[in-house]
Amino acid sequence: MLCDSCGAEVEEDFTFCPHCGHKIGELERGRVAIFPTREQLFPHWVWLLGFALLIGCILMSVLGVGMAGVYGGLKERAVLARQQAEEHYNRGLAHLEEGDYNLAEAEFREALRLAPNYWEAADKLREVRAQATAMATPSPSPTVPLEVDSQSAAIYRQAQELYSRQNWIETALTLEQLRDLDPYYERENVTEMLFSSYYNMALDLVDKDRLEEALRSFDKALEVKPGDPEALVQRELVSTYLTGLGYWEADWVRAIESFLAIYRIDPEYKDVKQRLYEAYLNHGDLYASEEAWCLAEERYDQAAALDSNDDIIAKRDDAAYRCQIAVAPTPTIIAAVTPTATIAAAAAVTATVTPTVSIAAVGKIAFAAYDAGEGVYTIYMV
Repeated sequence: MLCDSCGAEVEEDFTFCPHCGHKIGELERGRVAIFPTREQLFPHWVWLLGFALLIGCILMSVLGVGMAGVYGGLKERAVLARQQAEEHYNRGLAHLEEGDYNLAEAEFREALRLAPNYWEAADKLREVRAQATAMATPSPSPTVPLEVDSQSAAIYRQAQELYSRQNWIETALTLEQLRDLDPYYERENVTEMLFSSYYNMALDLVDKDRLEEALRSFDKALEVKPGDPEALVQRELVSTYLTGLGYWEADWVRAIESFLAIYRIDPEYKDVKQRLYEAYLNHGDLYASEEAWCLAEERYDQAAALDSNDDIIAKRDDAAYRCQIAVAPTPTIIAAVTPTATIAAAAAVTATVTPTVSIAAVGKIAFAAYDAGEGVYTIYMV
């Protein structure tokens, strides 16, 4: 065995180590097994941390359920508001048919209050105001111009407030009402505000993918300021985008033409880059299904110019390889005997004679045959 003190080899019979004098087995008898306490294994901060994590998980769960409830409530509220707006809109239509323009206007305004983007209600409200203005008969009283001016000023201030809040629909409706009442009141400012309202309204509708409504709003803006370059460009972009959507999956050539025209004007317009890429890809797939590999290669190459991912590169390379095979020329050998001259016979001959004629042409053989019916010789060269 080994000495506990110096580690030297000691025989079993020795009580003391002959090397250092240490008593054999003394350390073993003095050793005490020490086990860690509960506090050492799990300090207080570990318990506190675990408890805090548990409370945090519970709070997050409760918060998640609460947020889901709030979102559901807001969504349900929006649906309910839309339904109420439609009810007021239908009532307004009924009053409009009865010729009660005041009640119709009130119903349409309430519909817009509940659903600010209710475009149909905005159109009807504009129509009601125009009809009410056309039917109004001015009073001969000398105080009317002052009253009209005061009313115009109030409407103008209301329009300015709505414009500052970027409530484009209400601003446009209010300014239209002002122009119907007094076309010359703050004419330049009213024109600029009205154009901006329709223009910004159209841009908002484009962002919301309500392109047909956006097109109508751009038309309204151009009615206020005909020929405005920015409005013309934006209207053309919307119109061309709608055209491309109309040809989608029906005519890839026309769809590509539409989205390519937009991409050349504004590459960042909506999702036109992705649309153009998908149109090239789908058209290439169509050509590939018809084994028109060269045309497919061209479309895949155009798609790769927009997004050079691995899939489109593989399709393009495969189509290019198949295109080369398809257009490779096949050698053909054509053997033919061509008559080169006709010699008229000077005298009638009753038998066919095939004399050999020597012609000074290197690498060719000439022979003649007599046609008894025609009375001529025909010379052949091979």
